[in-house]
Amino acid sequence: MIVVFGGAYQGKREFVLSEFKLTEEDIFVCQTDGKIDLNKKAIAHLERFILYRIQEGLGVFDFFEENSGKLEESIIICDDISCGVVPVDKTLRLWRDNTGKQMQIFCRKAREVYRVYCGIAERLK
Repeated sequence: MIVVFGGAYQGKREFVLSEFKLTEEDIFVCQTDGKIDLNKKAIAHLERFILYRIQEGLGVFDFFEENSGKLEESIIICDDISCGVVPVDKTLRLWRDNTGKQMQIFCRKAREVYRVYCGIAERLK
């Protein structure tokens, strides 16, 4: 697994397309509708999928644990939603917490981890 994270609009997807020689068709872009294609080479906006699971009262960590085998060769792209003001809304706080915890799990398992800021990728692992 490869993990790429950073703030919104910082160039994560452009980095993945260039660095790993992918096309837009290789990337599944999550929305907040609960759909995810684990067979794509890369999964973008994972934070949106996590928000859907929280809003629907579904487990976040168990889903990824059950599907860990399908994610071993995937590139995970996620916005860093941990910065800024802590949300007042309980659901959004849970989203922020669970996204951070799941990203920690992914980063521990990943063979490569990149943080992208202003279009510049820094390899952390």
